[in-house]
Amino acid sequence: ISEKEKPKAKESKRKATIAIMITLIICSLIIFSIIFIYFLLQTIEYSWGVVMKTTVAKNLKKLRIQNGYTQEQVSDYLEIKQSYLSKIENGERNFNMALLDKLCLLYNCSHEYLLGETDFYESSSIAFRSDEKVDLNVVAKMNEITGFLKLLRSLDRDD
Repeated sequence: ISEKEKPKAKESKRKATIAIMITLIICSLIIFSIIFIYFLLQTIEYSWGVVMKTTVAKNLKKLRIQNGYTQEQVSDYLEIKQSYLSKIENGERNFNMALLDKLCLLYNCSHEYLLGETDFYESSSIAFRSDEKVDLNVVAKMNEITGFLKLLRSLDRDD
């Protein structure tokens, strides 16, 4: 490099260094922002999860007691251990969509009610003889049939 080109080369090198430093600062800020947002979302999700678990647990226990079922009866119906149902009702465990569907059929309620998204609940009016052991599979199936009949009735009224 000639003496004439050295100042230009130095200036180019300085500009390149500044550009790299600016790029590193921007990348660092982006990474910091992503990490901050991630932890913020985790905190929000955790808080929402705790509220959701508490609401679901409260609703499940309330519905079980209102309907006069024991944890043993409901856990047998759901095909889970009684201790697991107890942990769900105490907000210590989650459950899957299959259990949610079965619980909604058993208690004749919507997913939204069970999850605390609505307060609307219309209890079932099916009566059983008190001297017989109640089969919760039968109760759930009757609630499902009743739901279908209500749907058909509402569709018939709309016509």
